[in-house]
Amino acid sequence: MDRKLNYELVRTTAQEAGYSFTKLALDVGVSKESVSKWLNGEANPRPGKAIKLGRLLKLSYEQMFGARDRTNEPQVAFRLTRNQEPSEEHHERAREMGRMYEELVPYLPFNRFEAPPRLKSPSVDYDYLDLLCTSLRREMGLEADVPVSLPTLFKHLSDKLQAVTVPVFWGHRSGRAELAAHIYSPKTKTTWIPFNLDTKLWDARFWVAHELAHVYTFDVLSETASEEFSDAFAGTFVFPVSVTKKAYEELAGVRLKSHKLDVLLSFGKQMHVSPICVAKQVDRFAVARKLPAVHAEYEGFYPAVAKILKREKTLAEEFFLGEEPSVSQLLEAATNIFKSPFFETLSKYLKANGGNPAFIQGLLDCSMADAKALNNELA
Repeated sequence: MDRKLNYELVRTTAQEAGYSFTKLALDVGVSKESVSKWLNGEANPRPGKAIKLGRLLKLSYEQMFGARDRTNEPQVAFRLTRNQEPSEEHHERAREMGRMYEELVPYLPFNRFEAPPRLKSPSVDYDYLDLLCTSLRREMGLEADVPVSLPTLFKHLSDKLQAVTVPVFWGHRSGRAELAAHIYSPKTKTTWIPFNLDTKLWDARFWVAHELAHVYTFDVLSETASEEFSDAFAGTFVFPVSVTKKAYEELAGVRLKSHKLDVLLSFGKQMHVSPICVAKQVDRFAVARKLPAVHAEYEGFYPAVAKILKREKTLAEEFFLGEEPSVSQLLEAATNIFKSPFFETLSKYLKANGGNPAFIQGLLDCSMADAKALNNELA
């Protein structure tokens, strides 16, 4: 963080509000020593803690740190679970991560840095998406009715678009809602995609395709329009129209809800996507082709799927056989599965600039214990 906390303002405001260092530390969720350093100008709070501090004291981020010229600020998009809306805390934390990613750029293995290609006129029109996704699948060497593998998606992001996937653990057990983020740096013309390894396995392909769509449309569409397009693109890409047609035809003859769910699960298993994705694509197909509705998203569908979802593995559980991965296992997965140069790049940075667990913690938004373990391995 290159801006310093206006500690005198924060300290005065805290005193006027009746906050002692001890109470402020308790309410923000840090040690008394940390608060003492903040309010004496010796250290800055991390973005999440800074925003929490501001809420307690009714101070804006700009009041605490001063206005920032956002012309070359990292641009951020978030996808959260349970249709939650990303907060300013989510955005500021991601922007801070983006500023730190910019420090790694000289160590990336790419030969050149340029903005990723953009779609000229992205649209959620059904036939447009069918043509676009068919073209991209062909570019990746995929037939229309073949499930896309995660390494294929990640390889396209890295090799063709120079987007850097950052494997992170923002666990469902800790209650965090982020599935993935998309961070584009206009300053360095680089794209970074922190991807949550605690994402459910059957959702993973959809969310990677969602981030792929963001790369192609990030500064073309508004945030709302970009999310709408990315959802529509991802569904069509991972569950193509040719397969959707077959699913529709099979569902057209089904009346019992339990049988509908069986069909949706079967097609989801075939293409390695969730039955929710299948249902949404089938219903969109019926509307686009002006066919009778089969009501794939029937009443009671979502509660039934939620029960199944609880038993579904996460990416981490699949890749690491249910065990907490070692640092070496994580680094191996980053290379072989995510096709990502991130940890190789981070290692070069640390060796050139000295080990720095605090930097790693901010970069990955992880615990200090994990940051120290990575620092020991990479530096």
